[in-house]
Amino acid sequence: MAETTRVSTTSIWRFTAKRLTQGTLLAVGVTLVVFLLTSVVPSNPAIANLGERAASDSEAVAAYNAKHGLDQPLPVQYFTYVAGLLRGDLGTSQRTNRPVIEDLKEFFPTTIELACASVIIALIFGVSLGLIAALRKGGWVDRAVRLASMAGISVPSFGLAVLVLYLFYFVLRIAPGPGQLDPGITAPPRITGFLIIDSVIAGDWAAFGSTASHLVLPAVVLAIPTFGLIVRLTRTAVLEVLSEDYVLAARAKGLPTRYIALRHVLRSAVPSIITAGSLAFGSLLSGAVLVEIVFSWPGVGRYAYTSSVSLDLPAIMGVTLLIALVYITVNLIADLLIVLFDRRAGVS
Repeated sequence: MAETTRVSTTSIWRFTAKRLTQGTLLAVGVTLVVFLLTSVVPSNPAIANLGERAASDSEAVAAYNAKHGLDQPLPVQYFTYVAGLLRGDLGTSQRTNRPVIEDLKEFFPTTIELACASVIIALIFGVSLGLIAALRKGGWVDRAVRLASMAGISVPSFGLAVLVLYLFYFVLRIAPGPGQLDPGITAPPRITGFLIIDSVIAGDWAAFGSTASHLVLPAVVLAIPTFGLIVRLTRTAVLEVLSEDYVLAARAKGLPTRYIALRHVLRSAVPSIITAGSLAFGSLLSGAVLVEIVFSWPGVGRYAYTSSVSLDLPAIMGVTLLIALVYITVNLIADLLIVLFDRRAGVS
């Protein structure tokens, strides 16, 4: 028994090392692809940042390009950028004149806070309704849940964000407006970067309540498409488990449906739910741009938008690399959880 456990643990470590190697290669590939894409954009970063008047001032353009290394050949620019990454240097933002890593430290926790709230909402409602729909396959509940999931996947986040903000803030006046805090509420001292956690640490319950209330609408808007995806995946996974022999045997013994669902069905469907949650979390980070703009949410999505408008290449590459690393990390954690939860999944 001890030998089996040892081998299993060794296999998991090998699996982790393999996934880390793949993730590292993927991250390097992302840096190359993003660098090439930003390099072929038919625009001039100097003019985008200095203004149209700089178009006639060749000295100002040349000085700007020299300052940011844009006058070097593309291979030199790329390897200089990669060398900086190895030192933990993402470059300097051409728009804010701050290190990109400092900008990301400021804005990224806000987006993570929003994404976590959205995933929690989507998982709670998506898994519950997906399970109910599968257990009542073919009934009106199943049809209603499938219709709701399809609507959630189909609705555009930007239009939904505008509609929700207009309805609940401007018309009904039952939700706070854009931003993270109400006017007059002072933000707590920055410790973790997560406003809700910092409010709890500081014991500032006014800031906590204001932050939580401002988080609801954008989190729900982001959760709706994710909810639709999780409902469909959960329903499919549960239906597959319901056709297994041991579930049919449990039903034949007369065990209660609730017991079978919680003890056998849902447990066996957890790997699929973990996969859905990990994919949803990654997609929320990249899809939060328009929602953050509508709700004036000071997150990395809004930062990416303003950086794109001004052709701030170091910032664009920094955001893209960060989101790619989050995707890789979340998927690695999901794979490990699936293997640890269900050893039948294998470690290939």
